[in-house]
Amino acid sequence: MVRGKPISIDIRELIIEKHKAGLSVSQISRHLDIVRSTVSRILKRFRETGSSQPGRAKGNLCKLTKRELRLFERHMNAKRNDSIAQLTEWVRLTFDKPLSERTIRRYVSRCGYKYYSAVRKPFLTKLNKRACLRWALMQRGWTTTQWDRVLWSDESSFKIYFGQVGSKVLRKKFQALDPTCVSRCVQRPASVMVWGCMSAAGVGELKVCVGGITAEKYIGVLEAGMLPSKRRLFQRRRFLFQQDNASPHTVSIIQTPDPNTAKRTTAWFASS
Repeated sequence: MVRGKPISIDIRELIIEKHKAGLSVSQISRHLDIVRSTVSRILKRFRETGSSQPGRAKGNLCKLTKRELRLFERHMNAKRNDSIAQLTEWVRLTFDKPLSERTIRRYVSRCGYKYYSAVRKPFLTKLNKRACLRWALMQRGWTTTQWDRVLWSDESSFKIYFGQVGSKVLRKKFQALDPTCVSRCVQRPASVMVWGCMSAAGVGELKVCVGGITAEKYIGVLEAGMLPSKRRLFQRRRFLFQQDNASPHTVSIIQTPDPNTAKRTTAWFASS
């Protein structure tokens, strides 16, 4: 129970004086307009300690041992997506202690943890990770001059939203449905694909592709973006064109079902 504001020292001394004068607890309570239980606690403390000073409230005792705290932190590391309710249920079943969710929140904070929005990263399989490591080991002996010859390229999709963007808005309680306080959204927002490239000599051309990118569109982007960038950044020097393993770059272009298209694509890369 939360302790209220303590009684002043003067009032405490007055209570003790009236008690010494022979007044009962009920009489002191009526004369000073103080709750009877408060008068009783002050007199009890005076009889036990000889002082009228208020005692110090006890802090929250740690209900989990150091070993249990270590196990709890190990469980949080293994179950990072568990909610407070799930963590509370695990603690109750594992340690057989009826702890509340509020107590578990304090333990989570005491261990230095806090709920954050997960950072979005591309999913990498073990095969992807091994391939990335193998590529890095092959290039770890490269000199600065060799890296300067690389033309890096990539594309990214940008969705077009309407109205206010963001989940937070400054409003009053009754303004939830006010048109200026809502975040407008559509089921399938329009999107554009933007392709770009860069090297140690500078940035290359930026090309916008409406809709999804296919093998044919990708070849058009390379002709309109990569070739002018190559001529401007490298002139007649040899260079290495770097792209990722997206399907339009590999499967849809090199392994296209049409053998004639495959020959044309191979020839295009060879001539470029």
